Amino acid sequence: MGTSPTIGAIKLTVPFSQVIAGSPTPQLLPSMQCNFIKLLSQPYVGQVLYSTSTLIELRAVNTAGTYAQTTTTTSAIPFTWAQYDTIEVSGFVQVT
Repeated sequence: MGTSPTIGAIKLTVPFSQVIAGSPTPQLLPSMQCNFIKLLSQPYVGQVLYSTSTLIELRAVNTAGTYAQTTTTTSAIPFTWAQYDTIEVSGFVQVT
């Protein structure tokens, strides 16, 4: 991620100018998974959400309250990003 990254909402474009089929409700895409990995630490589990017909969003899971909920990534969420921290994404979406 670099030495002093500025991170906001992490959104990825669907490859090859495709469009995600339908408009999923809820926006959670269970066929996709993501992990935020702090160097030499356990992964922080994230969730992949439908953002628009051509974008998916990677969100951190916040467990600070009574119930876990997703939250937008920042330079300090899910942890303070530093060099060699990584994000893993896997899965599939149906496109038209």
